[in-house]
Amino acid sequence: MPPVPQPTSGEPPTQSIESSQPAIEKLKLSAYEQEALEIVLKARHLELEPAPEGKLLEGVDIAPLDVFEPRDPAPAFLNWFHYTTRPMIIERELLMQREQPWVKWRAEEAARRLRALRQLSLVLVVPVKGADSQHVRALIVTKDVWSLRLNTGITYRNGTLEYLLLQPSEENVAGTHLRIAGLYVYDILSNSFGAIASHPRILGTHLSFLASSSVVVERSTGNIDGTVGSFSFGQPLYASDTRWAYGTSLQWNDKIVRWVAPNANGSLVERRYDSPSTTGNDNLPWEYRARELYWITFVTRSYGLLSKADISWGLESQEHRYASDTSQSRYAPSVTREFLSKEVEHSDTRLGPFARLDVYRNKYVSLVDVETLGLQEDFPIGYRLLLKTYAASHYAQSSRDVLGTVAGLSYTWPLDSGLGIVWGVHSLEMTPHRNQNDATIQGGVRVVTPFVGPLRIIYDGGALSRYRDYLHVRYALGGDTRLRGYPSQQFIGSNFVTSNLEVRTRPLRLWTILLGLAGFYDAGDSFDDWHNIRPKHSLGVGIRGLLPQFQRIVGRLECAFPLDRPSLPGQHWGNFDVLLTVEGQPFGTPQLVTRGSPLLSPAE
Repeated sequence: MPPVPQPTSGEPPTQSIESSQPAIEKLKLSAYEQEALEIVLKARHLELEPAPEGKLLEGVDIAPLDVFEPRDPAPAFLNWFHYTTRPMIIERELLMQREQPWVKWRAEEAARRLRALRQLSLVLVVPVKGADSQHVRALIVTKDVWSLRLNTGITYRNGTLEYLLLQPSEENVAGTHLRIAGLYVYDILSNSFGAIASHPRILGTHLSFLASSSVVVERSTGNIDGTVGSFSFGQPLYASDTRWAYGTSLQWNDKIVRWVAPNANGSLVERRYDSPSTTGNDNLPWEYRARELYWITFVTRSYGLLSKADISWGLESQEHRYASDTSQSRYAPSVTREFLSKEVEHSDTRLGPFARLDVYRNKYVSLVDVETLGLQEDFPIGYRLLLKTYAASHYAQSSRDVLGTVAGLSYTWPLDSGLGIVWGVHSLEMTPHRNQNDATIQGGVRVVTPFVGPLRIIYDGGALSRYRDYLHVRYALGGDTRLRGYPSQQFIGSNFVTSNLEVRTRPLRLWTILLGLAGFYDAGDSFDDWHNIRPKHSLGVGIRGLLPQFQRIVGRLECAFPLDRPSLPGQHWGNFDVLLTVEGQPFGTPQLVTRGSPLLSPAE
């Protein structure tokens, strides 16, 4: 779960809400978006208003595009089998009332709010000419994704299905964005079955909720391994001038964790642990019982418009308990204890108050072809400062007396049709006993160059160092993201470095299917001691695709070639790695966080 929810903010030019703006800039749309806008303008006999700022809003025109339009390679009757978002659901996000002045940053903020709704793919909010020179109308063009559908996520590598998510769902019950879904997740060793329900605007208010729960079943025995789930409820900072937010959220993960690794034949099997302190091969299953719980209840007070300061406070609890599984009872206790000590995060429980400060520039830039293809994407620019402090005591059933601090700083520059980001985060947990201190420093840089002809370059690199390592959190590299070409979770350690360089093409259109090409060079390593760093390298090529009728998430078909050979016993990988996944781009835009890392999630 992310920490305290961030606002969906606009770009107010000054601290005055209704300040004037220059004439509207030329719309920077992709070819796909430009064509959609021209189709709507022509069909409705509308003209863009070149200077809307300050003119009175005469009315709102909602133009919902069919999931399958005439330009799509599909029969129109398929549109009978899904809900389209009701116009009132779209209009209430505009943030401007009739006979109020048109304000550019409010219109842009409304577009961002609509793009944040998972049911919509294409979103455009543009001014069109009104009945006279004193009035303007708002044209909102949207495209729903298919509402009654089977959401999927897949990772298929070298002829083996490693991960499959099937989520039969109605994403837009009665056109209200109420979502009800079943959930099935397959991985190499287990199945999980569950359900999800969510709504971003309960009964037309700004309250939202999400609830999900799944049961995990071991595939080979049919035994229940545990459960995972989450629940959240609250009101976010839904607009720039929203002053209060509040909410509560709970996440849990109570199950047996099992890791896999390739054998000499390339097949994925359960990973095994061999103690260096014993003779022979201990062959201990790489598994353990994990009980992880995180709960937060918070209130946020927001100040300012262009220069924002959000102050949050509340209660926070987290429980991390790790223990050997009953299946390990027939192995030597000393080997099991050594495995838990060396390879598994240490148990820890914390309950106590927290306070948090977010200071940032409330301004955005809209780009295309960064995280998705052919659709507008919004990125905050300027500075962002994060400060958080929290406390816990054994008197409140915490495992340590802790005073914790987190400090983060980032800056984002717009680079024409690209951007640059530098960021860093330092976290420290201080205790009366120095050997129970935990501290992490991490940082990175991301550069998205402007397009030069049909090509752009994206570089993303960073590192994390646990220079005080009481909790012994582990990070793994290899798989489908930061170090492609190597098996999933091949390289494990408490520290890591990553470096990813990609050359991507502009997307080509096949009807309304968007396709792009990418070439990449990955490097990185995960390790316990900085003296043992041995970066691994790979090269690869891939195809990226997007069907805006179904989602904004990019699918990938990639072939990666590892440039390093196995050097340790038990390591195995082939000469190349073929991956098919619909889980998005290989590495996302980093954001400041108070738990974990924006680069990698802890291994499990």
